Amino acid sequence: MKPILIQVPKHGDYSFRVSMETTPNFYNPFHFHEELEFTYVLKSSGTRFVGDSIEPFNVDDAVLVGSQLPHCWINDVAYFQGDPNYKAQAIVIQFKPDFAGSLFNLYELQRIKQFIKKAEHGIKFLKNAKPVLKQMLLDLVNSNGAKRISLLIDLLEFMANTEHKETLCKTHTLANMSSQNLDRLNAIFEYTLQNYKEHITLQDISALAHLSPNAFCRYFKKHTRKTYKEFVNELKIAQACKLMQETSKSITEIAFSSGFNNVSHFIRVFKKFKQVKPLEYRKNIETT
Repeated sequence: MKPILIQVPKHGDYSFRVSMETTPNFYNPFHFHEELEFTYVLKSSGTRFVGDSIEPFNVDDAVLVGSQLPHCWINDVAYFQGDPNYKAQAIVIQFKPDFAGSLFNLYELQRIKQFIKKAEHGIKFLKNAKPVLKQMLLDLVNSNGAKRISLLIDLLEFMANTEHKETLCKTHTLANMSSQNLDRLNAIFEYTLQNYKEHITLQDISALAHLSPNAFCRYFKKHTRKTYKEFVNELKIAQACKLMQETSKSITEIAFSSGFNNVSHFIRVFKKFKQVKPLEYRKNIETT
């Protein structure tokens, strides 16, 4: 799944684009563009990829992706079966880092300007911020004229000031890779996404990348800042978190459904990534 450069289409003569998007499913390629992008999911669930971050998403997922940061949202399998009861819907805003022009030189907008820079690593907004964000977005979708600009600035000011947010990823390097490396990484990602619940051998994945096992390990760590084993486990843990959020399956069932064949190992890996054991994670979900 290589990150590809996409030219965001201009929305008439407006300085930024905002839309309510409804579609059978989300399945964009892993891509990047100059514009920052804020996505607020109204309907659907799946897996979100932002830079080196992999997490499940659901209704009210709210994420700001920085300029040139690779990203994609991929819905669960159920959204690709043609069932009209499954729809994906989101409010999406896309704007260039300098959309306000010389206004960003004003002292009053310096905090927003700094916040836009911080968004290079992706920002996820937490539960307490979401009601305000959602209402501000709905107001923005239905606005026109100069009101659009003032509402977007209000939105960015709220984002910059709220404490209810966290950084998503550690690295911002994928967009700068060569075409050859992007093609290779694309093949690795695609194969892994399709097969991570099965046993993928180092020999199989390195052969896919046309590298020796040792060269593959060095290559993958260099370009993703993590080992291939960590990447696979991250996909499995994202699936486990999703199952805990959406089902009443037992921890044992979730472990096996996420690609683990040993419950004790699943618990150890889960705690490594989430800093809590699965049962505690589930209790935290139930109390929030």
